[in-house]
Amino acid sequence: MDKKKINELKIVTIGGGTGNSVLLNSVKEFTPNITAIVSMVDDGGSSGVLRKDLNILPPGDIRACLIALSNTDPLIKEIFSYRFQTGLLENQSLGNLILAAANDICGNIYEASKEMTKILNLTGQVLPVTLDDVVLNARLENGEIIKGESNIGNRDEYISNIEKVFLEPKNIKPLPEALNAIKEADIICVGPGSLYTSLIPPLLMPEMVESLLETKAKVYLISNLVTQKGETDDYTLLDHLIVLENQIEAQIFDGLIVNIEKISKEVIDNNLKEGRIPLFLTEDEREIILDKGIKVLEGNFISEKDGFIRHEATAIVEEIIKDFFKTEEK
Repeated sequence: MDKKKINELKIVTIGGGTGNSVLLNSVKEFTPNITAIVSMVDDGGSSGVLRKDLNILPPGDIRACLIALSNTDPLIKEIFSYRFQTGLLENQSLGNLILAAANDICGNIYEASKEMTKILNLTGQVLPVTLDDVVLNARLENGEIIKGESNIGNRDEYISNIEKVFLEPKNIKPLPEALNAIKEADIICVGPGSLYTSLIPPLLMPEMVESLLETKAKVYLISNLVTQKGETDDYTLLDHLIVLENQIEAQIFDGLIVNIEKISKEVIDNNLKEGRIPLFLTEDEREIILDKGIKVLEGNFISEKDGFIRHEATAIVEEIIKDFFKTEEK
């Protein structure tokens, strides 16, 4: 592949903090033209406390993506990631506090992120998907409504499957700069991340879906490696795709990234103890996905660490870029 052409690629990622940030660490190895579009429904942990106390949008996922794209002194990154261990600030992230202060000074989380881009010497940019104060809710199949992102996946008793997630209030508007980034992108990556609380929420705004349908970019879904307790118990890999498409009432994907590398018994056992089932694509599922017009990109896309599996993000990005140029050449 032509390094110059790769360096000119405009790549957009869409999702929550952890999955998005893992991918961004690798994307910046290939191109500086990166836009991370970040979900704004987080209401738990450090972000949740600041959201309630200061009436601001959640800074945590923005912070994770800023750190991933930063090119500053390692100590500055460590400080920005630091969590207090004791006292009144116990479990609070210093980076979140800095973003909260910048939010007050600059007027909103978007302007705060722009200022942090300079301070942290970012490759690319990090955008909140919206500046509206939004709450994520879930309606279960038994009719029960779960209010708040942090409550959806953390139910002590898994009584019923999730039927649908939705945003309140209605008519949430996406950030215009996010829509413009989608319009101008060459490649768009959705995921990995929690299906209902990270991947679907940024896509629940009609304007986002319209932009993804109209963009010239190739749109890829990076499949999760395991199910998630409280959200996707007993889901297959195909279920994840179908649920996402049904939620947004559109088929936006050109490609699906699927791991085929074997997982050690130790790691499988560790995940099963935590209620997570490894996800692999069956032949029948592959045929259904191909019939949808979605290309299946398979490869060894995992690494094992501390008894658990993680996405091997560099291999994933390489595969996506390779497929993009193959498609362009046709």
